[in-house]
Amino acid sequence: MPFGALLALRWPALPPMVVVVLAFVASGVIEVSQYLVFTARDVSLNDIALNTSGSALGWVGGRTVTDLMRRLRRPSRRLG
Repeated sequence: MPFGALLALRWPALPPMVVVVLAFVASGVIEVSQYLVFTARDVSLNDIALNTSGSALGWVGGRTVTDLMRRLRRPSRRLG
């Protein structure tokens, strides 16, 4: 979740599909490197799938926060 939330907070215009692809690739690279470095470690497709879906959920949460912050910064038209 932190990866997707970070991307949403830093680059709010980033499309969700790009976030999913980046999370999938990053998770895959981490799993392969763990397999190569730590031979006792099992590579799991479940880890990749859960990390990717967690990043997507984090992106949704991050976008929600940025949208709320943007709305709170706008001056109210009712007061003027």
